[in-house]
Amino acid sequence: MKSRTFDEQYERAKKAGEEANKSEPRAESARYDSRTKRIVVRLRNGEDFSFSPERVPRLRGASPFDLASVKVSPSGAGLRWERLDEDLSVPALLQGIFGPADIAD
Repeated sequence: MKSRTFDEQYERAKKAGEEANKSEPRAESARYDSRTKRIVVRLRNGEDFSFSPERVPRLRGASPFDLASVKVSPSGAGLRWERLDEDLSVPALLQGIFGPADIAD
């Protein structure tokens, strides 16, 4: 690939990412609240939302220790539980989609 072509593609991708950050919900942080037994997500706009891990098949029945190991992706678009081999989309969670069974055919 020519350097100019790569540079142009890189700049387009960078701008698309900046636009997505402005228009799509992105997580700033996530944690498991053992008192309420919910995953709490802080969005970059300062708002919080939470959900029960029992709604997500691979999180259902997981230990508080495993649930607390949640990581936010660098883009803020996803949540990851390495030990549980689970990845969730923040925009999908906000739409009430907690796994494949929630997606309409």
